[in-house]
Amino acid sequence: MENADIQFQEKRKYIRVFFSQDVLCDTIINPNTKETTKLQKPVKFSTTNISLGGISILSDIYIEADTILVFNIDIDSIKHEVTIKVVYCASGKDTYFIGGEFVSPESVLIDHIKRIVTRLSFGGLFK
Repeated sequence: MENADIQFQEKRKYIRVFFSQDVLCDTIINPNTKETTKLQKPVKFSTTNISLGGISILSDIYIEADTILVFNIDIDSIKHEVTIKVVYCASGKDTYFIGGEFVSPESVLIDHIKRIVTRLSFGGLFK
């Protein structure tokens, strides 16, 4: 697949901006059983972009659609725990492209995302 993100662009409600960060996911919720699993060894992901609706990440492992992932991100030096539902997981050359939709995001997280989307969308005119 040339770029998994392109396939879903027309379905998006929100502007996405570049957001690169390495994160560790230590909690996965099974989509079928709703069972929460605390991983003994966290899985490392790299974020690629973010919007008010979700986040895109790169992974070395396949993650089933509808799986719920819980991890922390830092926005402007403030740590936020985020929960996402995997919308798609597409295979690339050496990695998987994962699109995740936020599940019940806290208002503080949404406010911080609004700030970075505004700041980056307008070329840094707003701080």
